Amino acid sequence: MNRNEQLYGPSLECLEVLQNFELEHVNQYADGYFNSLLRKRLSDKFNFPENQIILGNGGEDLLKILFEKLSEDDSVLIPNPSYTFYKKYLDTRGNSVHSFDFQIVNGEYSYATDLILSEYKKYSPKLILLASPNNPTGNTLTVAELEEILKNIESKTIVVLDEAYWGFDNEYNQVGFVSLVSKYPNLMLLRSFSKLYGLAGLRIGFGICGILVLEYLNWQHQYLGFSRILEEVAVAALNSEDYYKNIAETISKDRDMLISELSGSKYFTPYRSKSNFVLVSFDAKYQKQVEETLSDEDAVIAKIIDSGMMRVTIGTTEHVQKFINLLKTANYEY
Repeated sequence: MNRNEQLYGPSLECLEVLQNFELEHVNQYADGYFNSLLRKRLSDKFNFPENQIILGNGGEDLLKILFEKLSEDDSVLIPNPSYTFYKKYLDTRGNSVHSFDFQIVNGEYSYATDLILSEYKKYSPKLILLASPNNPTGNTLTVAELEEILKNIESKTIVVLDEAYWGFDNEYNQVGFVSLVSKYPNLMLLRSFSKLYGLAGLRIGFGICGILVLEYLNWQHQYLGFSRILEEVAVAALNSEDYYKNIAETISKDRDMLISELSGSKYFTPYRSKSNFVLVSFDAKYQKQVEETLSDEDAVIAKIIDSGMMRVTIGTTEHVQKFINLLKTANYEY
């Protein structure tokens, strides 16, 4: 339970689709060719052309497709730290991976566009991969910051904004980000149904793509359609807006409670987050004691990710409260 899943589960509407899935949707293709219930629903939701929305088996699937299009000499620019999958997969392909650092301002990791553009000018990467919120730091990128980057790079450079952890930031400017895809054809917004929607095991992801991204991918929509059951479950999730709004509010409240509680500790430093997890640092001399604490069954939502660093998944309210109580009662002085 420390991999940032949403532990309340999917909506009843999603479960009803799974329980009542029609036989003919199993043994027959969707009507016609290149058709998709989900792309149509996403097009309506984002007010964006359906043919510029692509589907995959989770965000990971679409990232792999992006990476596989890189030539041997192409390099990629990513945040440091970031989702470990990015570098691990690119390393297997032999592509050079460059990184830029975050700034820490007022207890929060923060993107610095000047640092990103400095590294871009130094290496001229084919792909810039950003994440908002970023895993494991929990910080976000604003529309203005993303546009500042896009305005100062070549149009042949593909920019991917990984929004897998979308949904836990009530200040998120969806209209603003989607409008940038129309304005900058080398931009792609990447989303997943794994986090907020509680569908991690089904592996459903999508991308909102600029025209140059589609050309780079040489993309063709699925000829005989995407998975019928995945599409119907995803559409049910999109139609369950009130349920997921309540889930997001609960998780955000518990996240802020965790940050508040740990902010008063002399052993732990939590960083502000706009996701469903919190990055927490501690003195590395307590590493062994912290690892022993995290072996307790009440600490299953936390994971050591580096020396003096752990990431805490915001599970249910009960999970978070037990975790706080565990840290409060643990002894780090011996």
